[in-house]
Amino acid sequence: MHDPSDISPSQPYVVTNESGDAIPAKSTWPMVVGSICVAYGVLGMCLQGGSVLFTNFGGQLMQAQGIDFHMPSEMALAMNVQASILLPLGIVLAIGGAMLLMRRKLGAKLVLVWAAARILMAIVGLAWGMMTLDVSVDYSREILESMASSSNPAIAKAAQADLDNFDVASVRSDGIRNLVLVTLGMSIMPCVIGFLLTTKKRAAEVQSW
Repeated sequence: MHDPSDISPSQPYVVTNESGDAIPAKSTWPMVVGSICVAYGVLGMCLQGGSVLFTNFGGQLMQAQGIDFHMPSEMALAMNVQASILLPLGIVLAIGGAMLLMRRKLGAKLVLVWAAARILMAIVGLAWGMMTLDVSVDYSREILESMASSSNPAIAKAAQADLDNFDVASVRSDGIRNLVLVTLGMSIMPCVIGFLLTTKKRAAEVQSW
């Protein structure tokens, strides 16, 4: 028989009507974390799929609007390589989340693998972004120049105004800031999930599944 005094004050419990035993309530965190992982994984795959389509076919779409668009090879390579890694990781996360919902040990392991790989990818992405920062600045200016020569008067006028105010130092500074912010933003989810799954209490619960 379970004694209510043996249960941690922070651990919710229910008392059965038949025997009066106090038993721990079933934890809900696997449902919450698992659902978030599935949603995040699916959303990430959709975004990466869109990134691949824009990288490889965005030029044709822009040209259809009268804008001569050519993405630098360094940027196209980085985006395609990133997608080739993050798409499978999204699948790993979604499967891991689904297995968490079913309270399977492998689910926690898959999610932790995703978290570690995602943080590593964020760091690599930051380093690559810093190395190709000048390419990105030139790319931004080339886009404005192409849009300024667009056959669409409204697009051309707006782009020319931005081009007249284009400052390399300012754009470079903004690029560094944005890289850091994106890296931090992309690291929040894996850090939080990794922490949640490695706390002593939850790790012990996972081992009991």
